[in-house]
Amino acid sequence: MKTQYIAEDGTPFDAQLDCILYERKKAEQEKERLLNETRTLSNTFLRSVGFDVESYKTQLQKNRALGRSWIIFDKSGTVKGLKTCGGGLLERDGIRCDFRYVSGDDRNDPEIMENWLRERGLYGHALGSFADRNPGFYQKDMLGMLKILGWEVLNGALVNNAW
Repeated sequence: MKTQYIAEDGTPFDAQLDCILYERKKAEQEKERLLNETRTLSNTFLRSVGFDVESYKTQLQKNRALGRSWIIFDKSGTVKGLKTCGGGLLERDGIRCDFRYVSGDDRNDPEIMENWLRERGLYGHALGSFADRNPGFYQKDMLGMLKILGWEVLNGALVNNAW
């Protein structure tokens, strides 16, 4: 009598090895599907905040640009713009500035990003933190995303987030 093996989805096989290989292939296809979904959702979000996803020829170029970019938002999580260090701010709501990297010791230097944001009641977070997250991340609003990234939110506004 010949033993027949059945995959999890009910597909019959004559050999156990064929069944195992089939299950692995299905798992790899599902993993690839989720990866593609994540990339699509990530790219859609990045485009929505002004990051030009299509301008990068390779994933490495895109990752480098993400590592130097900051999303600028207010206390209610409204995106105000995107700042790329060493470059300008992609304008939203008329905001324009050109400032140095995130931190500095001189609290009175308006060219330091923290000081510029603090004076205007704005906040910034590394844009790379918003890229390639699980699909559920992109179903949240901006405050929900910020909460996942460690920001405190209470009654629809950021709290305890002093520079």
